[in-house]
Amino acid sequence: MSGDFPFELASFVRHTDPPTSQEAAASRDNRLRWGSQRHKLLAAFADAPDMTDEEAGKTTGLYASRACYWKRCGELRDLGLIEDTGRTRTSECGHEVIVSAVTQKGLAALADVEGQQ
Repeated sequence: MSGDFPFELASFVRHTDPPTSQEAAASRDNRLRWGSQRHKLLAAFADAPDMTDEEAGKTTGLYASRACYWKRCGELRDLGLIEDTGRTRTSECGHEVIVSAVTQKGLAALADVEGQQ
């Protein structure tokens, strides 16, 4: 797999985004890379039986930096690398949020990218 996802990344860009964003999303270089936000989040999900996006953001340190970790988690779910467990937990704000867990596809993608290091 060499770090490339077997899907069309252009689907992660809005049609209202500027052409540069659309070009970047369609680029073959847009893949799971060691140390990226997606990699950090996927590794966090792999290290826990399940967690919320908020918990994953806190585990990786992306929560404190206000990085858009929740968008990356949504992308990981859309890619089938993590999945909704059907359960919810109460977030820090008091809202019920979905709980996700890593999939076999996610573990394979993680092993591939970490094997490249």
